[in-house]
Amino acid sequence: MQRLKQFSGILVFMTIGLAIYILWGQGLFTHVEDDFGGSCTPIAGAPGSEDLTIDQVRGIVYFSSMDRVKQAQGLAQRGAILALDLNDPDASMIDLTTSLGLGLVPHGISLWKNPLFGPDRLFVINHFGGRHSVEIFEIDADGLTTHSLTHVSTVRGSAMVSPNDLVAVSANQFLVTNDSRWTEGNLALMEKVLRLPVSNVVYYNGVRFSEAIGAIAFANGINISADGQQLYLASMGTGSVLVFDRDITNGGYKSPWTISVPGQPDNIEVMPDGSLLVGLHTKMLSLMTSMLDPEAVIPSRIVRIDLINGDVSNVYDNSGTQIAAASVASIYQEKLIIGAIADPDILICNMP
Repeated sequence: MQRLKQFSGILVFMTIGLAIYILWGQGLFTHVEDDFGGSCTPIAGAPGSEDLTIDQVRGIVYFSSMDRVKQAQGLAQRGAILALDLNDPDASMIDLTTSLGLGLVPHGISLWKNPLFGPDRLFVINHFGGRHSVEIFEIDADGLTTHSLTHVSTVRGSAMVSPNDLVAVSANQFLVTNDSRWTEGNLALMEKVLRLPVSNVVYYNGVRFSEAIGAIAFANGINISADGQQLYLASMGTGSVLVFDRDITNGGYKSPWTISVPGQPDNIEVMPDGSLLVGLHTKMLSLMTSMLDPEAVIPSRIVRIDLINGDVSNVYDNSGTQIAAASVASIYQEKLIIGAIADPDILICNMP
């Protein structure tokens, strides 16, 4: 009887500990206050801009847009790749995919700058029709119009189990994150709740896929340094950004440098000075309701990571009244551009 009581006590203690672990990881005890010294303007016309990337040479920002609130309500929605000229204060959003006749449910997006005299390319993860693919587009450099994109190819493969984000490394090669190993059933639930390190990064060499990095707890955003010698990976499950150096002996990656961040990291953008801008989610339980309740107030946080010393500094904090559940941000000159998973607007802010 005494042993049964001891076992019951241990079981209760473990259950409480597990509950605290889960709730802490979901951000239940986190509070975010408004903290940004600059001014921000909401820009309509790009709902659910979960990811964005900026052409720092041309001053054009590309958005992966999908009205996820209406999609969650069962309303038919058309996703799009949108663009905005940051050099023109009177510019409006341009839908680059309206004339392509391509079904799009876009997710991660990556810009590949051609080092030679040729067109740049845009890589986009697509979940249209419940199938996973990467769509590759060429960009017309002569001007920004509804016909600025030409669809080049569609890449599919069983290695893309649950693709979330990607980074292009050449005209037809890329790395893509699978945020989950299991996508349905009890194993999928267990993976997410317990933050199991079972997701991965796969590499497409232009012909086939292979695993590049494994054993990650919810692999999310991904990017690379300008010289391609470092890879940056958001591990949402551990609340950290992993920095991998290339291993020149085998073409793989060395053990990572782990940088803890105050939230669950989503997309990663590399700044011209080499630092990283990362969108963080601080309340994962609330985030899950953002696509069901368009009025939900969900905190947003953007941080900068200095890769020289690993320092993490807050760039933008908001309780969710200005933009809800920000997932990505980048800077062009003195403008901070912020996108979010389900918010109807994007933000353009003047840096303080």
